[in-house]
Amino acid sequence: MRGKSLPPGAARVAYGRGVRAETRTDRAPRWYLRWGTFLRLEAAASAVLGTIGLVGWGLSGGGYFWPAWQWFALSVPLALQAAVRRGLLEEAGHRVLAVHGWVSGVLALGLLIIWALAGAGPFWPAWPCLVLGLLLCCHMAVRARVRGGRERELADRIDVLTRTRSSAVDVQAAELRRIERDLHDGTQARLVSVAMSLGLAEELLGCDPEALADLLAEARTSTLSALEDLRTVMKGIRQVQRGDRRQAGRHGKGRRQAHQQHLHEARPATGRGRQPPRARRPALPPAKLNLQGDRACRELSHERGVLRGGARGDDCPVTDVRAPRSAALTCKGWPQEAAMRMLMNNLDPEVAEHPDQLVVYGGSGRAARSWGAYHAIVEALRQLNHDETLLVQSGKPVGVLRTHEWAPRVLIANANLVPQWATWEEFRRLEQLGLTMYGQMTAGSWIYIGTQGILQGTYETFAAVAAKRFGGTLAGTITLTAGLGGMGGAQPLAVTMNGGVAICVECDPSRVARRIEQGYLDEVADDVDDAVRKAVRARDDRRPRSFGIIGNAAEVLPHLLATSAPVDVVTDQTSAHDPLTYLPRGVALEDMAALRAEDASGFTRRARESMAAHVAAMVGFLDRGAEVFDYGNSIRGEARLAGYERAFAFPGFVPAYIRPMFCEGKGPFRWAALSGSPEDIAATDRAVAELFPDNEPLNRWLKLAGERVKFQGLPARICWLGYGERHLAGLRFNELVARGDLAAPLAIGRDHLDTGSVASPYRETEGMADGSDAIADWPLLNALVNTASGASWVSIHHGGGVGIGRSIHAGQVCVADGSGLAAQKLERVLTNDPGTGVIRHADAGYPEARRIADANSLGVDFAPEQ
Repeated sequence: MRGKSLPPGAARVAYGRGVRAETRTDRAPRWYLRWGTFLRLEAAASAVLGTIGLVGWGLSGGGYFWPAWQWFALSVPLALQAAVRRGLLEEAGHRVLAVHGWVSGVLALGLLIIWALAGAGPFWPAWPCLVLGLLLCCHMAVRARVRGGRERELADRIDVLTRTRSSAVDVQAAELRRIERDLHDGTQARLVSVAMSLGLAEELLGCDPEALADLLAEARTSTLSALEDLRTVMKGIRQVQRGDRRQAGRHGKGRRQAHQQHLHEARPATGRGRQPPRARRPALPPAKLNLQGDRACRELSHERGVLRGGARGDDCPVTDVRAPRSAALTCKGWPQEAAMRMLMNNLDPEVAEHPDQLVVYGGSGRAARSWGAYHAIVEALRQLNHDETLLVQSGKPVGVLRTHEWAPRVLIANANLVPQWATWEEFRRLEQLGLTMYGQMTAGSWIYIGTQGILQGTYETFAAVAAKRFGGTLAGTITLTAGLGGMGGAQPLAVTMNGGVAICVECDPSRVARRIEQGYLDEVADDVDDAVRKAVRARDDRRPRSFGIIGNAAEVLPHLLATSAPVDVVTDQTSAHDPLTYLPRGVALEDMAALRAEDASGFTRRARESMAAHVAAMVGFLDRGAEVFDYGNSIRGEARLAGYERAFAFPGFVPAYIRPMFCEGKGPFRWAALSGSPEDIAATDRAVAELFPDNEPLNRWLKLAGERVKFQGLPARICWLGYGERHLAGLRFNELVARGDLAAPLAIGRDHLDTGSVASPYRETEGMADGSDAIADWPLLNALVNTASGASWVSIHHGGGVGIGRSIHAGQVCVADGSGLAAQKLERVLTNDPGTGVIRHADAGYPEARRIADANSLGVDFAPEQ
């Protein structure tokens, strides 16, 4: 166990923001323990004497039972001593009163016993018992008055100290800022000196080696000195400033809490029926300098099973997160390094929608619960050993446990609520309390690779649409859709890659500009009519082209329907899974956040009403003969909640186009180059093409992706591979790393939208052949199998792209680092992971899945009872 252990008899309990030690040891002094031993000896002697008296009474022929008086005389001293001893167990302020109470009780009991032994008669003990009770009441009244005066005096002192502290904070902070500025200026001067020395060293490189060596030594000394100054600044001054400001901001409630805490520390509870005494929380570790991002927000130290942090770090957002791009390790192994880099890559400004808010995509899908949690995760990964597993609960690291090399380095669970409580209202209440977060699918599992991550699946979906309705190509057709966020942004490029024309509606101009910059969208139309004119012209020329419209889909689609726009395919990828991220009709984008914060329930109602109008327009296009499908954002479910009865008149994309591929174990297989080198992705593209030369759609995709997909963050690729194919690709990648053909290892994962990893009745498992749409055992089994097979990190999420209460899904990531152990893990995980999808669909009765399961001995012969 790392760090200092607690004393024997103590129990450690892990909390989210520190460690509380509960000691169960007896705090009594030695004389008190010796007194207990003496009492036991005295009791034994009394028992012996009482027994002798009883035997003597029996031998004398019985008669009057005089031993009762002997026993009473022997027990009175014992009872009085026990009463005094019990009273001394109380805390210091209560001891005298407690002794008084116990002794009075023993005396009253003794009087009752004497009355009974004397043959009862008139109840004379009432008067002495009344006197004893009155004395005890007087004692309690005097003590309460004195104690109340002391507490008021203590509260006044705390109040004065707080006001004094507040008045001194500004002066102290100004002085600390001055010291910090001086240190910073000194550091700058040293760094300038280093730069000048290195410039002179370059001139001396070929003519004076000795002078060059002296200059380099001087530069090294100056650099180390500058870094030490920076560490001093970050470890001392900023931490003190934050602590002083927090202390100065405590008013009213803060003073009462301080008062209560002081009283609690002054009266440690002991004794039977009370809480055991609490040890003081250990001092927080100083902040550590983060050279990469200049963020000294948090240092995390972990003992076995316990995470302990310094400042929360919530006030330290990082707006320029970028994963390292080299073959140099900053963690203890590549699995840990890969998890850290992919987490950082999720928050890369090139990748994330709102990186300053930790939102990666989907309106609210986060990579970590808070910036403090993010820094803690990064630090924990850097310290993680090869036989340890980090536990992450809804975006917050909560523990490090000893496991083994084959176990995942990270286990993640996001937003998982007990079914009866799995509602948006309950989730938001818990999220507001800081207890959970929405992880979407690949945001909270650290394997999001930008819009490309959904692009290939969208491309496959539109290719299936083309095969079903338009002779294998979308050329000569117009597709109408909405949403250009992290998911929807893939739609225009997927349509044009299939030869079609796309009209995409988006309410946020920044998203439109971003998709144009990244090459996913071709141009922005001036208005709705301009978009239709340009789309018709491109369609007639059979020229692939995509056009963006800035507007509200709930207003634009009904307008296009009313004007009989020539649309052939209709779908949607707005953030409809969460009503709070869907812009209602009549609301300006800039007013959305304020309205949502002011009246969340009213905003939800208006958003659902707008979704109903949106879906009604889609059904209108369906009635006119267009190919219409739900692309998995739960807009049909939200529209039905708003009262629109025909919300499910059109199908979801999985039962309509994708399920045959799921039956074969095919799904979105992806990998990222941890080196940051595009050449590594080019090498893996060639390797996949060589492995599967007869797969024409796959090779066409690889060619188009290489030409048209712009990387976001770490270079990455995605393609749909099935059972019996993924492990071959993983092993080939591992060989490339081992031979040195790649600059660094690869992180290999997939979308959670996969063949056997999701239970989602509105999307992946809609309309299952056996009616098992809502059975959530399958994603849980998938996560367990991947954990047992050696995945590098495994996750289980709730909600995903369809919303709270509507799905459970699991994810896995493996690392190809070129080692033999990695090869064994890759073969098992990348075989078993899609294998669960084949089993799931075979169990549901799909013939193709049963054929594959039987051919590979995946199923279990089982004849169900009739």
